[in-house]
Amino acid sequence: MSSSEQWSDDGKRKKDDSEEMFYRSKKTRRTPSKDANPKENMVEQMNEIMLLLKNLAGDIKEIKGEQTSNKEETKLLQEEIRKLRDEQEQFKDEIKRKRLRDVHKKETEEMDNLKKEVKAANEEIERLKAENRRKNIIVQGLEISANNPKELKAKMENFIEKELGAVIKIESATKLGEKTCLVELNNKDDKATIMSNKSKLRNHRQKIYINDDMAKKEREKQKLIRKFAKEEKEKGKEVKMKIREGGKRKRKGS
Repeated sequence: MSSSEQWSDDGKRKKDDSEEMFYRSKKTRRTPSKDANPKENMVEQMNEIMLLLKNLAGDIKEIKGEQTSNKEETKLLQEEIRKLRDEQEQFKDEIKRKRLRDVHKKETEEMDNLKKEVKAANEEIERLKAENRRKNIIVQGLEISANNPKELKAKMENFIEKELGAVIKIESATKLGEKTCLVELNNKDDKATIMSNKSKLRNHRQKIYINDDMAKKEREKQKLIRKFAKEEKEKGKEVKMKIREGGKRKRKGS
């Protein structure tokens, strides 16, 4: 043990003065420099903080402005989308209406064409009927007991031969009433022979008339003519029925 070492009463070694000095030299004192001003440092720090706050406020304002702008753009975009949807619905409605108009137009045209075809067919039927009626006659006032077509045909041929003096083979005979019979002839020449000899029935014990086979409207018109002729005769006027071309009649009054 060195003689320089000293021990305390409790047995611990005491530090000498040299060690104490060495220990104190390791501690560094951090004291402000003599030139630094604490007040100026604080002001500088406050300015830096204020600048940071100002920049932060500007950034916040800019962000809010961008958000407001984005909201307005979003609102405008939504409005534009709504308008486009409305236009789309209007376009769909217009297409639907156009299709309905086209369908209605097509149906109307088809209906008009069908009506024209039906009208043309009816006119052709009436023409054929009229053409066929031109060679037929109606016998009225003759009592008809036969119902069988063959018997009726034979009876009408016998009537024409006996009362009119003409031997004619008829095509068919149809009973229309108790004293009315439709006689279908084979040609217009046979009809002309009968019509030229029907005056022989004037003195017949029965009032028998032979007329053209006419359509319902023509028969009604002929009925009115006969009614007018009867009234004129009752007034003492002479009325004659003259046959026109085509079997039509006209009245002459004196």
